[in-house]
This record gives sequence, C-alpha cells and structure tokens, in this order.
Amino acid sequence: MGVKLDGISVILLIHNEIETIHDEIQEWSQLLSEIPNSELILTEDGSSDGTTEYLNSISDSKIVKCQSKFRRGYRQAFIDAVEKSQFSFVFLADTGRKHDLNDFWSFYHRRKHFDLINGLKVHRQDSFIRIMMTKILNLIIRHLFGIKVFDADCGFRLYNKKILEKTIKTCPEFNDFINLELTLKFILNGNRYLEVPITYFQRKGKSRSLPIKKLPRKISRLLLELIGLRKFYHF
Repeated sequence: MGVKLDGISVILLIHNEIETIHDEIQEWSQLLSEIPNSELILTEDGSSDGTTEYLNSISDSKIVKCQSKFRRGYRQAFIDAVEKSQFSFVFLADTGRKHDLNDFWSFYHRRKHFDLINGLKVHRQDSFIRIMMTKILNLIIRHLFGIKVFDADCGFRLYNKKILEKTIKTCPEFNDFINLELTLKFILNGNRYLEVPITYFQRKGKSRSLPIKKLPRKISRLLLELIGLRKFYHF
C-alpha cells in the first residue's frame, strides 16, 4: 500500500477484549482526531467473546479492520496490520487498558528523529515476578549484545514504517517475541533508537500474559533465539 508522508497508523492488537475495547477505540479515535493524516487499525485475532461482532458493527472512515476468524498469533496479526497501514509511521499498542494514552504524544513529537521509539515501563503496576523477569531478561540482552536497552519487549512503540517493512522480513525470526526481535534488529542494524518512560497498568481481571507454568519453556527457547541472533550478527 502507498505511504503518505508525515501520517501515522495506530495498530491495536485485539483478542477477546469485549469488556474494554469499546472504550479503547473511543479514546484512540478521540486522540487521533487531532492528527489529520492518521488511521486506527483494529487487528483482531479470532475472538470468541463477542469482540468480533462488536467490531463488525463499527463504521468509521478512519478505522481500518484487519480481522481473522482463526488465531493467527501476535506476530502474524501485527504483520498483517502493517501491510494494511498507509502512513509513514506505525504505532503499536497492546489492548486491555494497560497504557496511558497521554504517553502517546511523547512518541509522536519525536517521530522524525528516531526510527524506533519504545516504551519504558517506569510506573508499572504489575506482579513482582513479572517485573523481575523483565529486569533479568533485559540484563541478559545488555550482556549478550552490549547495547543499552531496558524494556526491549514493550508493546507500546512507534516505528518508521519504511525501515519496519524491511526489518520485519529479515531472519532469524523469534517464535513468540516479535517486539523484542524487532528492537534488537533495529538497534543492531544501526537505526536510531530511543526508550520513552510510560505508565503501565495491570489488566483488570485475568491476565493475558503467558502463564507462569509455560514461561520456563518459552524463556529457554528465547535464550536459544537470542544466542542465534548474536551469532548472526557475528558477536
């Protein structure tokens, strides 16, 4: 799809968010009304709680739908949405009312000066174990790659679309952690990177993060992927 200069596409990744998605769409739509060249892309991934039906009822010229009846997974849902985006900057936001939308402007006003601007959760309302795992993971990344990064997998970030489209197609690929993968590739390829402090709220109700019992296997695979990426970049 063609790219319009100095516009922004905001991508919301959605799966079973019927309790919160109405308010989130309203809030993002209000925010984007202040940016003439903008669009809101709803990439919805095989929901089963009424989210699909609600999204189907929305009619708005600035809202683009990227839906699937079946689970594509976080990675493919994001890639499909990027392909639909038409503006020169892409902003990714996880759903579930986990972010303060006022933080968006810190990214937007810096968009021309950096190729990837990533959120750094400094006011984080989350479980102690997840906070510690994030700190340990980023410590490992700094040690393996010698780079200054403190929240590499954050789901609140702004990309230069032209560079994103090139980077997202490069190998090696991570199985689960596409945000982390792209952060490392952007930095290791010499692109301009910045982390911006953001507030992070714990999702109300049941967490959608990886269950604790599945984390050891996921982390083990991730460590192997990190080592593979390190070899790929000849460390």
